[in-house]
Amino acid sequence: MQNARTGNQPTGDEVAREKAANVAETRARANRLQKQKDIELFHKRQVSALNAQVAANKGVADKTSQMRMCELMHKHGHPFFETLVTDSKVTEADKSDKEADKAAP
Repeated sequence: MQNARTGNQPTGDEVAREKAANVAETRARANRLQKQKDIELFHKRQVSALNAQVAANKGVADKTSQMRMCELMHKHGHPFFETLVTDSKVTEADKSDKEADKAAP
């Protein structure tokens, strides 16, 4: 290096070291650029996945609020319809008993 600074021709060793340093610097810059691109790509994927998750959570919340009405209808309407089914079974049993009584004499 001292020879290069003073204007003399650099030695072969110095030239080889300079070339190796330039190659290493180029590789380091390329590696850094590639890592930066990878990070940007991963961040983009992460943001898109987060947006998809937020949309899915909103969809689930909407469906849950829509199902709340069905849940209330089932909770409060089920006993009413069960009594209708029970009454119809009793009525059918009474009809069959009456028919059996009519057929017996």
